[in-house]
Amino acid sequence: MSDAVVPVPDSPVPEATQEVPVRPADWVTPPTEGEVITSVATGNSYTMGGKIGEGHFGMVYACFDTWGNDLAAKVMKPLAPYEKVKAATEAELNKLIVLRHPHITYVFDAFEYRDSFYIITERCYCPLTSLFSEVGDTFKGALWIRAVARCLLQAVQYIHNNQYVHQDIHLGNVFAAFTKDEMVVEGPGAMHFKLGDLGVAKLFSGDRRHEYTGAVDASARGVGFIGVRGARPQDGHLPLWVALSAHPARERATLHC
Repeated sequence: MSDAVVPVPDSPVPEATQEVPVRPADWVTPPTEGEVITSVATGNSYTMGGKIGEGHFGMVYACFDTWGNDLAAKVMKPLAPYEKVKAATEAELNKLIVLRHPHITYVFDAFEYRDSFYIITERCYCPLTSLFSEVGDTFKGALWIRAVARCLLQAVQYIHNNQYVHQDIHLGNVFAAFTKDEMVVEGPGAMHFKLGDLGVAKLFSGDRRHEYTGAVDASARGVGFIGVRGARPQDGHLPLWVALSAHPARERATLHC
């Protein structure tokens, strides 16, 4: 009897374990401009506008409700299988609900429509990256730093007090917004600033507290603020030193907290 070993051919990889890239056309249908979508969760209807932005996790469309309020619809991208995207949407929604604050973008609704996941939030005017570019050569850091800092720091404090860290604070995630004046319908309202995009915010309480601390956001805030012309963090008089990345070479202003 021969002791020869008969080679066993490599087994084919089962189809179920093969990774197939998911494309938007597979199961996400973007809304069309003018389309009216009704939330099963709340019964509210939203008239969709054009695409106004896009991030890593979602595409953002302008929309408005039956009261004519300017809102934004975030449609989650299919970066993972359906169930994982659904779980990620629910997680982001829960964070937005828990972290409702005047200086954090406000969530109004969330629902599933045509196998796509929508999160409806207030629509801000624009991110600071766009705002400072729009201001152009009239930009004066000293006029902006205190207003932006007061709003942003209140938002960050509230997030930290609720045991979360944002982890992605930069000028593109800080938004200028206008509070509507109901007595002056045609006026722009009062400007203030809001922190948005909590998609990667993490809870750092309990056993995971050592992994995520407020220092993550403290260093990230360095993207948004600026110091006095010629001043440096090592000067010791500025608790938060940040360079307004939209205008890195322009004049610098000090914020004394």
